Amino acid sequence: MSLHVTTPKPGPYPSSGRHARPALSQQVYLTLRHMLMVGGFKPGESVSLRSLARRLGTSAMPVREAVNRLIAENALRMLPNRNVIVPHMSRERFAEITRLRQLLESMTAEEACRRMDAEKADELDILCQRGLDALARDDIEEILTTNKDFHFCLYEASESDVIVPIIEGLWMQMGPFMRLSLAAGRQRWDGSQHLAIRDAIGRRDPAAISRAVKRDIKQAAAVLFEINAFDAPAAGMLPQLEN
Repeated sequence: MSLHVTTPKPGPYPSSGRHARPALSQQVYLTLRHMLMVGGFKPGESVSLRSLARRLGTSAMPVREAVNRLIAENALRMLPNRNVIVPHMSRERFAEITRLRQLLESMTAEEACRRMDAEKADELDILCQRGLDALARDDIEEILTTNKDFHFCLYEASESDVIVPIIEGLWMQMGPFMRLSLAAGRQRWDGSQHLAIRDAIGRRDPAAISRAVKRDIKQAAAVLFEINAFDAPAAGMLPQLEN
């Protein structure tokens, strides 16, 4: 197995914030979910449950339970040999996910702009600068992790228990492809829209933050469409995405 982020050490695992110590299968689920969202697996990469359990320092049972949840959420797929893979994706499916992300994430960001307090705004500012520093160092691991942390710091400020989990599910499906957009030797995601998002928060401008979120999503997706990172052949034109 070839993972592209440092595998978290066994415990303490990421927490959803609702329980101080989630059950072991929940801890494993949160760890795998995070790895998917930050590009820790390649599309089409195959891994056995046993080797995954060894890496996470746990038994096969909680890994199996966590993997079954991720399969149900379309983030992983079980093969006939009982290995699991990150599914390949068609161009059309990724375009649909991207358009849905633009819709949901921009709407959630608008609400976050209205609700955000000074403490959360300061946290967002720190994450924005951390991401720019990672870009300057060309530290792909840190870029991917900080990008995810920045977006969900923003979305959590909306206080939505409905939309944020849906966004997380979409990120699990597209996360493995984001590393490809950074590795492409051409136009890359440059973090400019994170600055626009931060500035829109400072002005309390929901319309501006909505536009910046849509552009941020489009910028990364456009690279993937250009390098034809998907199963279906290139259609010759980029899908219509919102500016």
